[in-house]
Amino acid sequence: MGSPRAEAIVLPWDVRYKIAVDTAKGLAFLHEECRDKVVHFDVKPQNILLNAKFQAKIADFGLSKLMATHQGSVEQSMMAMRGTPGYVAPEWFYNLPITEKSDVFSYGMVLLELVGGRKNLNTAAETSDAWYLPAWAVKQVKGGGILDVVDNRLMDHLSSQPHEERDRALTKMKRLITVAFWCIQVDASTRPTMTTVVLMLEEYLQVPDPPLGTTYAAFAYSSGSSMNSVGLHSRAAPEDHIPPPHALSSSSDAKSCAVEMDCMLSPR
Repeated sequence: MGSPRAEAIVLPWDVRYKIAVDTAKGLAFLHEECRDKVVHFDVKPQNILLNAKFQAKIADFGLSKLMATHQGSVEQSMMAMRGTPGYVAPEWFYNLPITEKSDVFSYGMVLLELVGGRKNLNTAAETSDAWYLPAWAVKQVKGGGILDVVDNRLMDHLSSQPHEERDRALTKMKRLITVAFWCIQVDASTRPTMTTVVLMLEEYLQVPDPPLGTTYAAFAYSSGSSMNSVGLHSRAAPEDHIPPPHALSSSSDAKSCAVEMDCMLSPR
């Protein structure tokens, strides 16, 4: 007789929001505080480690690259695309300059997964807007249901919380979703910097409504290396430059007491 299946751990909302902020601070450090700018190129839940206190640290710098710049972008000397399908920024496919904004795009995908409690790609889905999380999320928001994007398990938990606590959580959920939409704009120039993301998440900056009269670039590899794609329009996002806040750097000694954030999120 086998042992009972372990029940998936559901991260509470305040922990998820802290993970979002910690990760943003880590990327802001890499992009704006290092002597040589570092682009990670593979930001995804599996590369975000959580210690015993659920502090997030960015890990696995195997694809990262010091920013060798030419007019602010990475030299186009890389012969192969870097990153993981579902998180890769669209500029790789459009043969556009690669900058730290590719990490911003990947981070935005992570935000949607954090708030939604589901993977960004679901190839088993029956409709195109269901298999790609951003397209599905946009459809919900355009229909007036921004909170429909939120993990149902979180909403169930909030239903039993005091009214004021619930309202605060719902406000933060809306803020995080809106920031995520800005981060995953196809036009890299319209994405905020990671420092701006931190300031928006910590409520030092207002978050303007993102363009939603769009679709988002969804690229998924098939066995024939072909791609399915959906495109987008966008407009400028705020680029306020304020001295970067402290950030987390990744360290190998954190792995001994850390787990991948991805392991804490189960499909709903």
